[in-house]
Amino acid sequence: DDTPPVGLAAYAAAAIARSRPMNTGVQGFVYDMRTAILPFMFIFNTDLLLMDVEGWGRIAIIFCTCLAGLIAFASVTQGWMLTRNRWWETALLFVAAGLLLQPLILSRLTGWETLAEGIWTDKWVWRGIGVAAMGAVAALQWRRRWGVFD
Repeated sequence: DDTPPVGLAAYAAAAIARSRPMNTGVQGFVYDMRTAILPFMFIFNTDLLLMDVEGWGRIAIIFCTCLAGLIAFASVTQGWMLTRNRWWETALLFVAAGLLLQPLILSRLTGWETLAEGIWTDKWVWRGIGVAAMGAVAALQWRRRWGVFD
């Protein structure tokens, strides 16, 4: 309802908040970018279509890593996870979102995909790196917000 070119909900929200409609529309679109990438997840990550995926355990892992990828991407677009992101946390969350939503993206960008089957062509390794990156940001923000781990 707030996607371009109409952005009807932004006009209603701007009237209620007494703010500028264009600024409200742009901010609303930034918040909804996670919804805009949802259809592309199925194109670039065919594991979500459960093609050649065997076992409920793998299905659960694929679902959970894609959900974590969406959370990481939403944290990037909103600049907030558990607390306000620092610039390097946003960059790390962006990388984590890419790895969780499309695990072989770095292999394809760096040309490692053309190598023989090995560690750099395994989707599960990249998913693990993405989860570790997101977990590191979450742990740092947890500490910053609640002062735990001191």
